[in-house]
Amino acid sequence: MALLDGKTAVVTGATKGIGRGIAIELAREGARVLINHREAGSDPRVAQNERETLRLIKEAGGVQPLVCEADLTREKDAVRLADFAREAFSRVDIWVNNVGLHNVTPALGQSMEEWEKLFRINTTSTFIGCREAARVMLPAGGGAIINIASKMGTVGSAQNACYCSAKSAVIMMTRCLAAEWASGGIRVNAIAPGVTLTDPTYAVIEGRPAVEAALHYRTPLGRFAEPSEIGKAAVFLASGLSSYITGTVIACDGGWTGHSDFAGIPPDKIEDWKLEFPRVGSFSRTGPARGE
Repeated sequence: MALLDGKTAVVTGATKGIGRGIAIELAREGARVLINHREAGSDPRVAQNERETLRLIKEAGGVQPLVCEADLTREKDAVRLADFAREAFSRVDIWVNNVGLHNVTPALGQSMEEWEKLFRINTTSTFIGCREAARVMLPAGGGAIINIASKMGTVGSAQNACYCSAKSAVIMMTRCLAAEWASGGIRVNAIAPGVTLTDPTYAVIEGRPAVEAALHYRTPLGRFAEPSEIGKAAVFLASGLSSYITGTVIACDGGWTGHSDFAGIPPDKIEDWKLEFPRVGSFSRTGPARGE
């Protein structure tokens, strides 16, 4: 019997990257999944990503998922997504808040417009998702909410004051909501991924072997995460295996946050790392929103 047989799940930003990896792994373990992405509009990539996600879920042996377009930064869309899930499933057992955006800006060049945009995408959308999930779960006796934070919500990083602050807020929000809703049977946890093989990471390392090597050296396990590995962490938090775990953050980062900056880097590579660090540590290229 699979870990999530008979369970239902909503995954936001689920048609690419980490969100796709989570949706596939939940489906592989028996959950019936509702995948969410933003409105396609005139962007053909959104529909293409949706089709690819549906194909991969089918290949993994999952039940055909449902799809709902919604922009989780808009309150009315989050309400509509929760209503759609409740009507389709009658209940929601698992809700994963995965929408996010990473942008790098020196603090002195940070506009308030960009600051508010990043908080709206990374933090406000997560809170709205949590709230709407709880409104469905509490009458049903509980469920599991999983928020996707970041290793950068636990450590500081130059030129990342906004992103680090937004993800740190997600972590504290997770703890607060876990305490508030525990009596209603809702467990709220977070995953803090490290560098993961998604489009933003490929954009950073493409044609920059020194950057890729430096990131590998900086990570004790010596490689990047696969989206499926974040998905497996989500399966654990969604399943009965974690029935006594709430209000915690799983660092799924290959050991990045467990040691000092230069630990594990060969001595002859430290100077190269120091030269790359202002760019590597802050991912100098803006990454697209995680998920669609």
